[in-house]
Parts: sequence; C-alpha cells; structure tokens
Amino acid sequence: MNNYYRRTSCLICGSKDLYQFLDLGKTPLADSFLSKKELNKKELYFPLSIHVCENCNHIQILDAVHPRLLFPEEYALFSSGGPSMVKHFEDYAKEVHERFENIKNKFVIEIASNDGALLVPMKKLGFKVLGIEPTINTAKVARSRGIEVVTEFFSEPFSRKLASKYRQAGIVLANNVLAHTDNPTAFVKGVKNILDSNGVFVFEFQYGLELIKNTEFDNIYHEHSSFFTIRPLKLLMEKCGMRLFDIKPIATQGGSLRCYATHAENSFYKETTASAKMEKKEIREGMDKLKTYDDFGKRAVAIKVRLLDIILNIKKRGGRIVAYGAPAKGNTLLNFCGIGPKLIEYCIEKTKFKFNKFTPGMHIPVVSDDIIKKDGYPDFYLVLIWNYLDAIYAREKEYRKGGGKFIIPNPSPRII
Repeated sequence: MNNYYRRTSCLICGSKDLYQFLDLGKTPLADSFLSKKELNKKELYFPLSIHVCENCNHIQILDAVHPRLLFPEEYALFSSGGPSMVKHFEDYAKEVHERFENIKNKFVIEIASNDGALLVPMKKLGFKVLGIEPTINTAKVARSRGIEVVTEFFSEPFSRKLASKYRQAGIVLANNVLAHTDNPTAFVKGVKNILDSNGVFVFEFQYGLELIKNTEFDNIYHEHSSFFTIRPLKLLMEKCGMRLFDIKPIATQGGSLRCYATHAENSFYKETTASAKMEKKEIREGMDKLKTYDDFGKRAVAIKVRLLDIILNIKKRGGRIVAYGAPAKGNTLLNFCGIGPKLIEYCIEKTKFKFNKFTPGMHIPVVSDDIIKKDGYPDFYLVLIWNYLDAIYAREKEYRKGGGKFIIPNPSPRII
C-alpha cells in the first residue's frame, strides 16, 4: 500500500497552475489519536499545504494520503457525538422528506453513513435506507440502530455493483464526503450510476468562501481534499452529466452548504437563483484573486503568533489551561502552533473513543469531561470546537460565574 502521493494537477479542471498560499508543514493525520503504548512508536507525518487553481479557483490540498489511513476501521468521529449534530440530522431528514415527499422511489442510499445519524430519522419518516460506510466501528453502531450498512469505500466501480445488487435510489445522500475524496469526478459519476432517472443527489460540505473569509485554517487537514466554491462545483457537476438546482447555506463546520443536484437531462427540478447569487458574492469577496488567498495565509500566521502570545503569558502567571474538545481541526491548530502538554494540561471530550488517548503530534492527553468534577475548573479553556461556541457558552454558566475564561482561536485570538 502506497501511503502517500502528491498531485500535480487540479482535482476539477486538470490545470497544473496551482498556487500555494499556506504551508502547514509536516503533520500527523488529524484523527489518528494514540494510545499510551503507541506513544513509543514512530508516528506517521505527511506534508500539508493548501492551494488554489488559477484556472477554475478550486481550493484543494495536493498531499493525498491513502484512504484507509485517513478512515481506519476504528474511526474517531461519530456523527451522533453531540446533541447539536443529532438535531442537525433530524432537521435535515425532515427537510428532505418535506421537499421530496411525493418522490416515487423511496429508496435512499447514504454514502459515508457513519453511525446512521441521518438514516435513522430518514427511516422513521418512511424511507427504505441503505448505508455505505468504510469504518467498522461506526457501521456497527448504525446496524445496532436498525440500519443496513455495506462496509466499503464508495467508488465508481463499486457503484455499478451496488446498483446491480440492490437498485437505483430515488435519493442519494453524501455529507462531508465529496470534499474528502481525491477523485471527485469518479465519485460523482458513481453517484450518477446509483441514482434513478428522476432521482435527487443531496450533499453537504464545508464552504470554501467561509474557510477563507473567516481564516479557518484549522479546518485544513488531510481528510479534506477540497474546499468547494460554486464555480468549480458547477464545473464538476457538468463534467459528470449532473446539474445543481439548489443550494442552501447551513451553519455546521464553521459554514457549510447543502446542495441539491440531479441528472443533467432531468428537467423536472427547476434551478433556483441561489447558485448564481452565491457565485456573484464569491466574486465580490475576491475569490478569483490570488491576493485573497495570500492574505488568508498571512492572517493564519498572525493567529499563530497572537495565540501563542496569549497562552505563554497565561502560563507565566501560573494559569491552568485545558482544551475544550479534541476535534480533528484542533490538531491542525495545535501542531501548527506547537502547543503541547507543557502548555495545555489535557483536552476534555465527550466522545468515548478518544478517552485515555493522546492527540496526534503534540501528545496532549484526552480525557472525559467528568475529570473537571475531580480536578476543578481551569483558569482558561482553549476552545478547539469553536464552531459550537454558543452552545458551550450557554452550557458553562457555572464556570463563567466563577470567573472562568475562554480562549477563542478563530478568526482572531481573544479571551472572553
């Protein structure tokens, strides 16, 4: 198995005019949490940098790591890991149901179905569902919740076998997976193979405009091959015989899009004005100019300098700092800034899979958030799951009343 290769052409248009605007150095895989025994073993590090195509403006990483390393059989991320995401998927299922209530083919396939967070409410709403999921532990959870799952990586050859064994779906779902594949063209062609002639492809991904505008450099890690904006997304769909007919901004992952597509030849679903309006907004925000990306890179470095300054000053005064959450994006931030266990006591988590493990690269202990009952509150929480800040702020009323403070890294480091 070749663990790694570096691409030299754009994932969407094939151009070789790729402009690097931030180098994060050699980093470990963001979800590769370590057991205590594994701390003594050699850790895998891979180059990580972000580029924009000068031809189609697609934002992408060129450093491609083997999918089985990125998505091991025992995976750290569970979609149902927090109440806010459970509600997100329940609301998502309701929206799809209401919008396509009259669709004749009620068979739904979800690619990268994880622990069934979306398929469970879809099934309750009367759809026949099937999950495709390469990670064993999350698929096991989905099965325990009554979801049929095929444990396999999705690909174009596999899509033909899938359509033959089962049947084409009326709805194909794919959330935070199109942007994770190193061959989006083959992926969408595979979707086309399993989608019936009147079917709908519904998918979500982190929005490239929000990444750049809000300097969300911590969302850059090896799992994220692409950060889509509208123009390259439309190019991809057209290239694969598909067409977008609607797009909806959503709040997850620091700013995402929910997209609706169908076969190019299917005229039943009329295109809304959403994509045209968003494409114009992207131009106004300078997404077609290299300076926009250069400025992003400069801001990322400035965040690193300012964040380290805040943390070092706190430690000089004898303050305790605990990290709130241990997400994949937090590991990009910790490794880029060189923030390790000398500065952060531990990371508190609610995901049991991460308990008693250590963060990749920096080796900060990850523990249950129950430890706070024993150790007492820290002086500061470094909020690594900043995309849930409002919920955290509401949840930690007692901590705030006692004078506890939060260090927020993005989009500009500050203490609140």
